Amino acid sequence: MTHGPVVQSNPEILGGEPVFAGTLLAMKLGITAGCKVLCIDMPAEHRGLLEPVPDGVTFTRRAGTCVGLAHVFVTERGRLEKELTSLRWKLRPETPVWLSRCVQ
Repeated sequence: MTHGPVVQSNPEILGGEPVFAGTLLAMKLGITAGCKVLCIDMPAEHRGLLEPVPDGVTFTRRAGTCVGLAHVFVTERGRLEKELTSLRWKLRPETPVWLSRCVQ
């Protein structure tokens, strides 16, 4: 069974910001001020769901030890295994990695 986040977007109640279970998505993912976020295969429409992001947040497509959080979007298991194997050697051990399954 696959469950995706339910977006509540009622401008009168929530100020027009996408909210997931009562929390802004960037906060829920652990994106903090000054964080460098690695995004792999992020769908274009997803970036807007992260707004507003904390001050100083930057997004990158290059893995490295300076990355504070990674978010990988995949559609198939083989791709997931490949990305995780690669990231294991490029990120610090304590770097959180979020995985999202994209349904096509």
